[in-house]
Amino acid sequence: MAPANRIIIILLLILITQIIYPQTSKPSDKSKQSDKDLEHPEQPAKRPKKKPVKVIPLRKGLYRPVKDKSLKDKLKRLNRDKNANASIFLSGKYLNIPNRLEVYFAGIYFDWYWTPWLSAYYSFYLGASTNGQVYAHMPLGFYILGEILATGTKLDDDNVFVLLLVLLPEGFNLHIKPFKWLDISPFIGATGIDLGTAPNGEKDVLIAGEIGLRLHLIYKSDSINFNFGPYASLFSDLASGKKAANGYTLGFNFGLKF
Repeated sequence: MAPANRIIIILLLILITQIIYPQTSKPSDKSKQSDKDLEHPEQPAKRPKKKPVKVIPLRKGLYRPVKDKSLKDKLKRLNRDKNANASIFLSGKYLNIPNRLEVYFAGIYFDWYWTPWLSAYYSFYLGASTNGQVYAHMPLGFYILGEILATGTKLDDDNVFVLLLVLLPEGFNLHIKPFKWLDISPFIGATGIDLGTAPNGEKDVLIAGEIGLRLHLIYKSDSINFNFGPYASLFSDLASGKKAANGYTLGFNFGLKF
């Protein structure tokens, strides 16, 4: 075989081998990078640590635990306060008209609430003066009714208005409550009457004109509403004429609101 033919055959064999077995390309930088990513996956970013919150303990006396009261108890208390429209007290009173009379009384004082801030009051007392005379105190309407019944007069349609006098209050209280435990009550009255026997045996009649102030401390629970406190007033006898008429009263009430 001629040398030229051999060279042609060798070149053809080289070409055929190149077609059948192509050269593999070297991995690119991107493939190398992806291989590295598979070998070492990216770690999630670390969150910054939160600073611990410093808790300052409360001082003693500043924290008062709230009692967990049921809805039934709350409704019961609200209904009691809503329906509370009167109060009754045991009461003591001292009356002094200088140079004329000193009387110590004990009895019952009654408040009838027309609104939460306004009430009419009635009081009934028995007392004794420093000179030994007996006195009774009552609203003027009860005294008039007693006088009519004492004379044997029958109550008919013409004088039935006397029964309305029984409902006439002795005076009125204004109720101011700056706190749940305190009731400040300015009051004024002009139809209270004091009956007694004078030293000469005659009947002593005083019609009490009063203006004063009551203080009631209030204690409330689910079953009781207890009020107590002092009062004082300036007193004037509206039926005294020329006698010494002006004085004062001091007293104390304690009882229940219902």
